[in-house]
Amino acid sequence: MMALVFSVWISAQDVRPQAEESWVTLPVGQVNYRPQPQALQLSRDGSTYVAQRVERSEKGWRALFHVRATAPAQIYLDESIPPDAISTDQPLGALVCHRVMRPGETLWHVGQQLAGSGDPYLFVLALFAANRELLDNNPDELRIGDELRCPGAQEFAFFDQMPEIERRATYKRLLAYGERLKRN
Repeated sequence: MMALVFSVWISAQDVRPQAEESWVTLPVGQVNYRPQPQALQLSRDGSTYVAQRVERSEKGWRALFHVRATAPAQIYLDESIPPDAISTDQPLGALVCHRVMRPGETLWHVGQQLAGSGDPYLFVLALFAANRELLDNNPDELRIGDELRCPGAQEFAFFDQMPEIERRATYKRLLAYGERLKRN
């Protein structure tokens, strides 16, 4: 059963029916990372359809559903399913998961947002690994305008095999290292 984290009504301009399939645009403001197809469901007239493909569009993301849908259609996103950095049209690590827009944003808040109901430590550590150079090895070095690249399968796999307690300890060591960098 899918955990419904949020839903959005899609307008007629964002649904493009073609034959027996429909492309639905998900604006970046609503979904700021590439979701895996199985994380998206379209609900219309009491029926539910899982996305078949998700790809980049000029407005954000677009998802392909095997149904001829017309607006209004309701889209559900299960944020407990990790972002899709594995089957991207761009090279791994080139996909932007998050753009820093406010002062005071932290890697922890971004990772927590992307993790949904998943383990935030997994996401924070994978994000840090994917963006180590941008962050100058300091997890607190987020600046307005920074674009965090999505972690690839390797980053997730490395930290996913750690027990949760070890991920927490690794994160604490990372924060302590960032504090030492600030003092120097």
